[in-house]
Amino acid sequence: VVVLTIDAEILAPVKGLITGFLLKNSKGLTLLGDNTMNALPAKMVRQANRGDKIETKFIFTLPLLSKGEYSITVALASGSQDDHEIIHWVNDALILESECSSIAAGLAGVPMHTIEMEKI
Repeated sequence: VVVLTIDAEILAPVKGLITGFLLKNSKGLTLLGDNTMNALPAKMVRQANRGDKIETKFIFTLPLLSKGEYSITVALASGSQDDHEIIHWVNDALILESECSSIAAGLAGVPMHTIEMEKI
């Protein structure tokens, strides 16, 4: 199980807060990703004010990745899944190396076990 934690400090009021991530291979191809708009928990933070600190946790099982380097891109946005504005985007926020000898082919989707977001 992987716990990907994204911490952010809010610099201006945000309505419709969305936190998301993408996992990319070394060629920049997006393999998978998710965001808080795909979760329905009642505790999900949707509004934040200047100075709020937000911690978002994506808890999931990582598929087998063939040997090589991968990166995680993270982003914050405001709005809805279909109509949103990017607030902050960080390419290559995290670099990871897979040592797996199994060969994974194709694009993979990751079923989330849990997504949590709270003001901290």
